[in-house]
Amino acid sequence: MGRAQNLIGAQGDAWSWGIHGFPERFLETVWIFYPNPIWKKSQENQHFVRHAAFGELLTRIRLGGSVVIASNLPEYLEDACVLGADRWHLKAQCSPLRLGDRGADGLRVPRTHFEKKYLERGEPCWEVTLTIG
Repeated sequence: MGRAQNLIGAQGDAWSWGIHGFPERFLETVWIFYPNPIWKKSQENQHFVRHAAFGELLTRIRLGGSVVIASNLPEYLEDACVLGADRWHLKAQCSPLRLGDRGADGLRVPRTHFEKKYLERGEPCWEVTLTIG
């Protein structure tokens, strides 16, 4: 794997970084690892891809670029795939993750302490790549 170009690593609020931190069509790919899911029906609008600010985040990504979301919750990624296609008109590709695999970012799995914990316990993990047309 070659040296990363124009890589910005951040741990924090994706909304602040993605929406207010960059001009339109500036980013190639945004990775969201293990977002905090909110499963109460009354808070469904706060799911990452359901949130109104997700559309603003998409304006910061170049055409042909993508958002990659990794999670251990299949329902969360299924929601991301359906809404990505139906609401945001994105192409969705879902992939299972196994220890030693390479994720969409080219790095070996596990990439986070959450991923390591889940996979070592035998819990399946996935990532979905949502690509902008």
